[in-house]
Amino acid sequence: MSEVNINRKIAVIFATDVVGYSKHMELNEDETLRSFRACRRILEALFEKYEGRTFNTAGDSVLAEFPSAVSAVVCASEFQKLIKERNESKQSHTRLQFRIGINMGDVVIEEDNLFGDGVNIAARLEALAQPNGICLSKSVYDLVNKKIAIVFNDLGQQKVKDSQVHAFDVLLDPSQKRNLKVHSKYLAKIFVFMAALFIFSISTYFYFTRQLGKHENTFIEIDEFRERVLGRTLLIAPFENKSGSKEFDYIAEGISDHLISSLTSHVLLNILPKSQSYKIVDQNFTANSMINTHNVSYLLTGTTLISNNKFRLNLELLDIHDERIIWTDNQEYIVDKIFDAQDSIELSVLRALQKNLTMGAILSGKFAKNFQDPNDYKKILNLRYVRHGENFFVSNDNELPYEDLLFKQPDNSMLNYLFAKSIYMKLINYKSNDRKKDIKTLKNILEKSIELNPENSMPYALLGLTNEGHMLGNFDMLKGLQRQRSDAIKLVKKALELGSRNVETLFYSGMFYKMIGKYSNAITLFEKAIKLAPFGPEAMKVNLLSTHLLKLDFDRAEELAESIMKQGDKRSIFIGSMFLTYIKVKKNKVAEATTDFQRILSLYKYDKEEAIFQIRRYGQGTFSWFNEEFKTVMEKL
Repeated sequence: MSEVNINRKIAVIFATDVVGYSKHMELNEDETLRSFRACRRILEALFEKYEGRTFNTAGDSVLAEFPSAVSAVVCASEFQKLIKERNESKQSHTRLQFRIGINMGDVVIEEDNLFGDGVNIAARLEALAQPNGICLSKSVYDLVNKKIAIVFNDLGQQKVKDSQVHAFDVLLDPSQKRNLKVHSKYLAKIFVFMAALFIFSISTYFYFTRQLGKHENTFIEIDEFRERVLGRTLLIAPFENKSGSKEFDYIAEGISDHLISSLTSHVLLNILPKSQSYKIVDQNFTANSMINTHNVSYLLTGTTLISNNKFRLNLELLDIHDERIIWTDNQEYIVDKIFDAQDSIELSVLRALQKNLTMGAILSGKFAKNFQDPNDYKKILNLRYVRHGENFFVSNDNELPYEDLLFKQPDNSMLNYLFAKSIYMKLINYKSNDRKKDIKTLKNILEKSIELNPENSMPYALLGLTNEGHMLGNFDMLKGLQRQRSDAIKLVKKALELGSRNVETLFYSGMFYKMIGKYSNAITLFEKAIKLAPFGPEAMKVNLLSTHLLKLDFDRAEELAESIMKQGDKRSIFIGSMFLTYIKVKKNKVAEATTDFQRILSLYKYDKEEAIFQIRRYGQGTFSWFNEEFKTVMEKL
C-alpha cells in the first residue's frame, strides 16, 4: 500500500441535492423526473458559464469542482434565484427546492473523480443548508466576503459528522437568517440531556394517560413530537473504514450514503435520513436510546477493508429489540469500480430487507427471480412502495406502468399477475369506467399467468377471489353462485398448496375466506402472512382486525387496533383510532366514541366522509356488508 501514488490538490467543491426528493418521487415520479431534468439543465448552463465541472452524480445529488471560490458562490446564488423564479412561474406542478454546500479543501484525484475531506465537508454543509439555501465553510467565506456583493450570516462552529466546521449562510433573502447554536462538546451533552428529559416527560405523560384511560378512553392524541413510525424504522449507520488509512473513508461513507438515498423509495420501511443517522452515531447512542429516542428497531452496519485494488464489505442487519443479527453478508469488490459496487450492494441489501421484513423469503425470492434486470426489479419495487404509500390514490389508468413493462416481457407470469392485480385494485376502489370489461380482462390475464407458470400460486388466489362474484360488485355473475363458489374454493386451495408461505398468496386467500364468511380460516392466513412479513402492506393488519370485528370478537379487535396505534406514526394512529372508536360504539360507549371521533376529525382535518374513505383505502378490500355497517355507525357519531 505504501507504493500507491496518491494525487492530491486543493479544490473548491460545490455539492447540491433536492429537498424531499423521495417524497416527490412517491407522489408523482414522472413529473418529478421532468422537473429535475429541467433544473439540471439550468445548473449545467451555469456550470458552463462559471467553469464548474461535474465530477459525480447520484440520483438527485450533484458534485462539481470550480476553479474559484467566487465563481462557485456566484453560480450557486444565481442557480437558487433561477429555481425560485421557475417555481413561482408555475412551470411545473412539482416545484423542487435545492440545498447547496460549498467548501474549499484537500481532495484526492482518481481519474475524473474527486474524493476526500474536501468533498465530504461540502456534502455535510449541503445537509446543513436550508431549503433554497447555500452554506459555506469559512475557507470559502474568507476568499469571497470582500469580493462580491452578497450578505452572509455567521453560523459559528457547527458539528458535521466528526468535524467542527465554521459555517456561513448566504442570505439571498432576509427571511433566511437563522440563529444556530454554536456547537461544542459541552453544549452537545446539554442538548442530549435536555432532549432525553423532554422525551422522558412526554413518554411518561402518554404512558400514564394510556394507563389511566385504558378502560375509559383509549384514543391517543398526537402532536409533532409523535409523528414517526415505531416498529418499522431502519437506521443505516455510516459505514466504517477499517483499513487504517483515512484516504479510503470515501468508500465506506459513499456506500452507506448511497444506500440511504436509494433504498428509501423501494422498501415499506421508514429509513432515517443521513443527517439524522450521522447525528445518532456521533452522539454514541445506546441501543435503548435509539429505540426510545428515535424509535429505531433495525440497524444496518457495515465495515470496509481495503487490500491492493480490492475492498471487502461486511454487512450486518440487526434487530435492536431482540438483540439478534437478522442477516449478514460479505463480498469483495474492485476499488476502481466503486459505482458498480454500490449498485450491487444496493440490490443485496434490498433483497435482504424484503426477505426478512417486508415480503418474506418466498415472495421476495419470486420478485428477484422474475425481475433479474436490476432496473426492472427496482421499478417494480418502487411501484409497490408508492402504491402502499399514504398519498397514493387509485386512478382509471392504474395498470399502465405494468402494461409498459409487459410490452418487454409478455411471457412473464409474475408480471402478468401484477398487471392483473393493478386492475383488481381499480375495481375494488370503484375507479373502473367499464367494470364488466375490466373484470373479464382481469380473469383472462390471471388465467394467462397460470398458463405461463402453473406453479405460480398467486394468480390462483386472486382468481378465486375474483370468481367470488359479489366481491367486485359483479352481480351478473351471481347466477349459478353455488357452482362458482365451489370453483373458487378449488382455486384458493390450489393456491395454498403451491404457496403456503407466500405472503401475497396467504393474504388474498385470507381475503377470499373472509368474503365467504369463513372467518377463522381468514384469521389464520392473515396472522401467518403478518408473521412472515411483519412490515408488509398495512392492508394485512387492517383486514385481520376487521375479520375479528366480523366475528364480533371486540376484545381481540381492540388489542389489534391498539397494536397498530403503537407503531406511533400519524397514519397508524389514525387507523387504530378509527377502529377503536367503532369498537366503543359496539360496546355501548357511544358518548366516548363521539368525543373521540370529533378529536380524530379535528386532528387530521377530515370531515366524516373523508375519514371513512381513508379507512376503506388503507384496507384494500375491507368491504362486504361490514364496510357499509362500519360506515353507517361512524356517520351517526
